[in-house]
Amino acid sequence: MRALSVLVSTLLVAPTSARALAGAAQNRKSRDDRLDIVAPAAIDASHKLKGYGPERAVDGDERTFWLVPGGQRMEMMSRDKWLTLDLGTARKPRALDLLGVVNSFGAARVLLDVGNSQDGPWKRAGCFRAFGSPMRWQRVELGRDVPTVRYMRLFVRREGHATFQHKVHGVLVHCDKKLG
Repeated sequence: MRALSVLVSTLLVAPTSARALAGAAQNRKSRDDRLDIVAPAAIDASHKLKGYGPERAVDGDERTFWLVPGGQRMEMMSRDKWLTLDLGTARKPRALDLLGVVNSFGAARVLLDVGNSQDGPWKRAGCFRAFGSPMRWQRVELGRDVPTVRYMRLFVRREGHATFQHKVHGVLVHCDKKLG
């Protein structure tokens, strides 16, 4: 019964509009005044479908999303799905807020790499499960040893069956405040 009440409360508080996205970011920001919330730019991705491109993951509208379709041939499905994000300037990331969903039996395995060039070299900063069902904002805390970086790359690993697809609706990055 407790699991059901948690599920219902998650569904009831999930933001559903661009205004709610801004409000959710502001609420998260107010919890820790030492951090800025950065809305990164999506600068590259493994999949760029018309109308569902990587820019949709960071456009501030929770109704739009970056889509990696399922039902592809197995050799296409065996590749990782990745999204490269630009923080705009070098920052020290502390946490991610992610909104998305996968049509698999459980949340996807996500790897986070960071670097100071969009072409690498990359350093692994984390590995976690994300984009479960139902769709809700998920905060992922990063370790204290994540360096100051400009670029981040999310890898969504293939899980389960050939119809695996994922939709990323939102990404926010909590970073140390800029000095000066």
